[in-house]
Amino acid sequence: MATAQWVRRRRWFRRVALGLCLASSGVVTGAAAAWSAPALPAAGPGSGEAEAPEAASPAGQASPNVGEVVLAGIVILRISQPLPGLTPMARASLISQRLLDILAARRAALDQLPEEVRVRLVGGEVAIFVGSDLVATVDQAHADYHRSTRLALAGVWADRLRQALREFARLHAGPAVPELEG
Repeated sequence: MATAQWVRRRRWFRRVALGLCLASSGVVTGAAAAWSAPALPAAGPGSGEAEAPEAASPAGQASPNVGEVVLAGIVILRISQPLPGLTPMARASLISQRLLDILAARRAALDQLPEEVRVRLVGGEVAIFVGSDLVATVDQAHADYHRSTRLALAGVWADRLRQALREFARLHAGPAVPELEG
């Protein structure tokens, strides 16, 4: 029994990791996008949310210079501006890895995560957190690109993150897999 639980847990983490990594690397396109998020609806027109200029393309079909962060078929954000030492793709990968770490650590409480998404000012920087875990920072270059403020853009990204976390929790609802000993 313990072995079957371990296999289920390992498969779940692999599926989540693969979906996040493929989406953030820009590798996911067309049919592969549907595969990376099995049985998850793709975000698109009619979702009731205004898209930012860089969010006009379907999930997984961003420009090669844009890194996407996608969860449960929902594009949370697109990174189009580099930081010193980090390309947009590397930034999106880092954000995706942070989300994966949060999901792995909080697997038993997925339904509570959307309510824990907050926008905070930390040392003059605008950041998005899930609980006490940093997800992303919003820089002035992205705010300028969207003709917005860092705080307003962080609010949009945080709303999308909440929506994605709700959908992810809905799709992965079920009995929690108990921790294995040793």
